[in-house]
Amino acid sequence: MYRNCVLLYSKIDTDTFLLRNGIRITAGQNLDNFQTIGNYFCEEDLVAKGLSNCPLPYAFTMKVFYSTGTAYISQLLFFHHRGDIYYRIMINGQWRGWYKHESVG
Repeated sequence: MYRNCVLLYSKIDTDTFLLRNGIRITAGQNLDNFQTIGNYFCEEDLVAKGLSNCPLPYAFTMKVFYSTGTAYISQLLFFHHRGDIYYRIMINGQWRGWYKHESVG
């Protein structure tokens, strides 16, 4: 299921796309609050370490999107250094745990 997402994602220049069209994630924020559809980025490891509900302590880019029509909000977090992708979905107003898909790059 996640493989198709990864293949589509790998065909674009992800670093350039998400940074140029993204919203900066700043220190002390909670990823649970990122429910607006769009592209986001955290440029520094130090900032990532201080984020709530973040699955890793390293800089990353993130995409927030609807996964089934407009019924469910989802987050895809990309750790470009190792090629890891983290995914989670919100169901009935509650975020489910992060799913880690390793080394796709």
